[in-house]
Amino acid sequence: EFLTSDSEGKIVKWDLNNEGRNFSLVYSGSGAIDVMAVSPDAGWLACAEQDNSIRMINLGGNEEEYLLNGHSGKIRSLLFSFDGKSLYSAALDGRVLKWNLAARTSVDITTGQTFITSIDVTTDNSTIAGISDRGEGLVWNTGSKEVRFTIGSDGRKISSIRFHPGGDQLAVGYDDGLMELWDIPRREKI
Repeated sequence: EFLTSDSEGKIVKWDLNNEGRNFSLVYSGSGAIDVMAVSPDAGWLACAEQDNSIRMINLGGNEEEYLLNGHSGKIRSLLFSFDGKSLYSAALDGRVLKWNLAARTSVDITTGQTFITSIDVTTDNSTIAGISDRGEGLVWNTGSKEVRFTIGSDGRKISSIRFHPGGDQLAVGYDDGLMELWDIPRREKI
C-alpha cells in the first residue's frame, strides 16, 4: 500500500494486492497537501495543510481525525518517531516542534540559528539532523537547542539528510549528486 496526494487536497490509498478496485479515498480537503508522513504501525497519517496545521488522519481504527496547531509558516517536513509516540515538524516559521501525540501538545526544539526545512531523527529520539534554508546540515540533541555541529556545504546545497538506523552515522546528499557519510560521535566525515 502507498498514499498519494494531489493539488486539490485529495489523499488516495493505493492497494497493489487488490485485483479489483485498487484505490480508496482517504481524505478530501480544499488545498494542496505537500507533506505527509505515515506512523510506523501504519495507523495514522500526518499531513500538512495549507493553513499551517497538521491534520492527523486515522488509517485503520475508529479514532477521529484531529488537528495540531503550532506553526505560523508553511510546514516543510513531518516525521514520526520510531515508536510512533511523537511527531516532528519543521516549518518556514523557523521552528522545529516535537509533538506528544497522546497529549496533542508540542515542545519547541528549534536551534534558534536558522530555518530548518527538512529533518530526520535517530531511532532513540536523542539526536536530530536538519537541513537549513542555506543548504547546510545541523545536528543537535532533541533535549537541547544547542547545535552539536554543522556540516558545511562548500558552495553546494544539502538536499537530503538521513540517519543510519543505528544512529551513529548520517548520510548527507548534495544537490550535485555527491553523497557523504558522517560519523556522529566523532563529528567527522568518513
